Amino acid sequence: MGKKKQLPEYDLEEVQDLIRKGQWSMSDKAERDILNRDLTLNDALDIVCKLSPSQFQKSMESNNADYAGSWQDEYRYCVGNDDWYIKVQVLEDEEGIRKARIVSFRPWGVH
Repeated sequence: MGKKKQLPEYDLEEVQDLIRKGQWSMSDKAERDILNRDLTLNDALDIVCKLSPSQFQKSMESNNADYAGSWQDEYRYCVGNDDWYIKVQVLEDEEGIRKARIVSFRPWGVH
């Protein structure tokens, strides 16, 4: 299991600003989880843009070899009667352009 910490690695406002600018990506698993639960991708993006710092849970190192050494910030957000587990990170491409990445988006407690 990777390292964890109790402070966010990324500035939530930057994550949200990158999403609003269209500078984002999403893991295939997050996209499947969103679409399998009657949400649209736009719904999910709107939810991430509504997150507040008080909903932060923890930051953890990625366990994906493609993103080794990077961190992911976990948030808990209530939609209707459901709590959602949302993990985000900010990555920089080869040209130095930063993009928000939605890693996970699923009901809380579902793995």
